[in-house]
This record gives sequence, C-alpha cells and structure tokens, in this order.
Amino acid sequence: MKPYRIFRLAAIALGSSTHLLRAQSRTEIGAYSMVQRYRGNSSSITGPWSPGMQLQGVHSSGDWRYGLLVGSSQLAYSETTYRWSQLGVLGGVKKSFGPLHLRMDVAGQMRLAPLQSRGATPSGWTSSPIRPWDVALRPSVALVIGGSESTALEMVCGFEQGLLSVDPSDAAVGLEQRVQGVFLGLNVQL
Repeated sequence: MKPYRIFRLAAIALGSSTHLLRAQSRTEIGAYSMVQRYRGNSSSITGPWSPGMQLQGVHSSGDWRYGLLVGSSQLAYSETTYRWSQLGVLGGVKKSFGPLHLRMDVAGQMRLAPLQSRGATPSGWTSSPIRPWDVALRPSVALVIGGSESTALEMVCGFEQGLLSVDPSDAAVGLEQRVQGVFLGLNVQL
C-alpha cells in the first residue's frame, strides 16, 4: 500500500472515531438531597441519619465519567454535631440500558472548615479535629424521566460509602467511623 493511502485511511478512521466520541459526550448537572451518618465498627458508635445536600457537574464520554461536586453536611453523633462544606472530584464508569443508567463513581472529597458543637442543640461552633478529606465509593442508578434528544431529565438514587476513618485519633484506639449516605435527586443532561 502506498504511504498516502495509509495516511488517508488513518485520517478517516481518526475523524470517524472523534465524531463517535463527540456524539456520546454529555454534560450533566445534578442536585441531590442526602441523608448521612457515621457508620462505626460497632453499633454503639454508629450515629443517627442526618441531612445534607450536594451539587455536581459531570462530563461523560462513552462509558467514562468525571466531574466536580460541592456540598454541605451536618452529622450528629452522641452529644456532638459536626458540620462542614465539601469540595470534591469524581470519576467513574456508567452502563446504559435504554433509559436506565447504572453508575459507579469514586469521589475524592475535601472537608472545608469542619466545625463541631457539643450538646443536644447545636450552638457555639468550634473547629473540629476530623480528617480534612475522604475517599468514597458512589454507586447509583439514574432513570430518564423526560426530555428530548439533546437534553434529558433524570431521577438519580444512590449510596455513598466513605473509605477513611473520620477521626484519626479515634482510629488509633480502635474506634473507626466512616461517613455513609443515601442520596436522591435530579440531573439535567445537556
């Protein structure tokens, strides 16, 4: 085969694969309501479910996903309430079955300005010694509930499991608590 034909075939192949990737690329923006808790290594150190919220922007190309998330959490445990804002990145994969999408994401999250308050009613917030970052697994299911060919509205339900102990000083004496959550919300695919 002559060199110019090889170059021409390579250019056609590259152009068609770029077109396919562009056709499968999507950006989505989502808002989620969450309930979270500290899940301990025994039932005596597991906290009650507490409210939280998250916003995320995700770009997907084919089966791969990556994006940013922001949120806020307020978790209760024993006589202490913890509160923080979070900023994170996520990456993962998805598999689509018509209007149903299964997703598995891994998120790296930074806890910004963690605070704590002692007593039954949160007041008098002080700086908290909890770990300033976490890594979480986030499996979820999304169902397209409306939209057109260019945009879609999805209902999303998922689970979040933190992998790192929240307080390293507690972990040093054998008490391990990780953040665990369930989220429900809506995504708009653009």
